[in-house]
Amino acid sequence: MIGPDAVVVTQPSITPPENPTHARRGFGEIMKAIFLPLLPALIGAGVLQGITSILVAFGLLSERSPLHTVLSAISSAIFYFLPFLLAPSTAKAFGGSPWLAIGVVAFFLAPEIVQVMEADRAISLFGISIDKTTYTSSVIPIVLMIWGMSFVERAAIRVTPGMLKTVLVPPVTIAVTCIAALLVLGPIGAAATGAITWLITTLNANAAWVIPLLVGSFGALMVSVGLSFALFPIALAAMETQGYDGVYGPGMLASNMALAGMALAVALKATNPAYRTFSFTASATALLGVAQPALY
Repeated sequence: MIGPDAVVVTQPSITPPENPTHARRGFGEIMKAIFLPLLPALIGAGVLQGITSILVAFGLLSERSPLHTVLSAISSAIFYFLPFLLAPSTAKAFGGSPWLAIGVVAFFLAPEIVQVMEADRAISLFGISIDKTTYTSSVIPIVLMIWGMSFVERAAIRVTPGMLKTVLVPPVTIAVTCIAALLVLGPIGAAATGAITWLITTLNANAAWVIPLLVGSFGALMVSVGLSFALFPIALAAMETQGYDGVYGPGMLASNMALAGMALAVALKATNPAYRTFSFTASATALLGVAQPALY
């Protein structure tokens, strides 16, 4: 359709879905809405990592082989580009546009931005110093960014004249969100992740038994709200410097085995064939290190 009516026809594509229950949803429900859609990709990455590790451990696959490179890249790429997976589900959870959310995340994962963040040279915007933070594989900063974007988008839709919404709302939303996230929301999220990291590192240095106990006790809760991803950099750094991981692995092993046993018990007691099959599958994936199916 040609003419001003075309704006009316295409308008719903940039209008976030109306959902009056967003403000009344609990924290757990929001976290579930954000992370539950990610499960297939996370399960795929986790199972591939487990299979690759088993093949290497039994000498069936060389770490220098092209097949190992491909399998490792498939699984690691999912975690490296995790913000792209988080963006649409987070936007939907907060009532924003998933496509604009992907656009915001694309800015922070763009190669030139990643290079600037990794460089030693200080940078500033509008005279405000920018904290150097790499947002690949990040969780908390991305959730905060898209949460902020949902407010920016609704405000832009509210104040923009009807005929100009299609033209002005997307660029204004993306630009304002990226700048606000670069200066405020991103550093806040990175600081929250850093605080968690500092606490765990300090406890691990002074009382090594505390971390496995806490991670094992609260591992399922941490997975359910996405905080477990904050432990990945610490665990990888420990593997690199010490040759073993005393932060993430021991506690999560106990937590995953408990979830695997729980799902197996449910499978043995369930009378619904579909639920029984799902429970058996959830138990098996928990044994392989992917606890989300059993948890949810």
